[in-house]
Amino acid sequence: MYSRAKLLEKVKEFFVEKEMEVERAPDTDSLDYLVRDGRNIIGVKLVAESKLGMSFRDTIEEILLKSTELQVDKFYVAVPARFIPLLPKLEIFKTAKAGVLEIREEGVYERIVPQARSTSKSISGVSEIAERIDKIERVLGDLERKIAILFEEVDSLKSIKREIEEIRKEGRIKEHLKREGKALVHQVQEEADQILEGVPSFVVGNPWLKVLSRKRGENDLGE
Repeated sequence: MYSRAKLLEKVKEFFVEKEMEVERAPDTDSLDYLVRDGRNIIGVKLVAESKLGMSFRDTIEEILLKSTELQVDKFYVAVPARFIPLLPKLEIFKTAKAGVLEIREEGVYERIVPQARSTSKSISGVSEIAERIDKIERVLGDLERKIAILFEEVDSLKSIKREIEEIRKEGRIKEHLKREGKALVHQVQEEADQILEGVPSFVVGNPWLKVLSRKRGENDLGE
């Protein structure tokens, strides 16, 4: 017994071998695949089990009834080979203008050919899906550019942060040097006060002392 994924793969291969474009349908509750055959859109629904509380025949009939609301040119129900005997009568498929794809181990076979439907509205077919993908890609491209700009701004902010830290660091150094300078001046002042202690008051701060000391120096050189 194949998994649902394997069954879907077999159905896809059936159409790809006929050189048709196959895409997963946006609404997988109603359809599994949208297939483009020239200008026609084919809807395909895989039914590999019955709905809870319903027989397989009733499940198929419900799907056929809902399929009449789908805007597709053709519609297939794909079922594993073991369910073929459980399908509704041929008349029901003709009324719904639906076909049947039988999934066997060796491949997929068309058991009932669907009648063409008249579609007055365009559906989300392969071309429209491609347009949506292009739109998503454009949005992603815009997001990538915005993210790149955001990273640049973050790097710029980091650089500014480093500069601010350097300025703060320099400020702390200057403040430290300022405190050390004040302490040194205070220490020199204290030492000067100790040296001048006991010196006559008329000597302290007397400008003539500098003149006299300079003349004394000149005399010493003359000798």
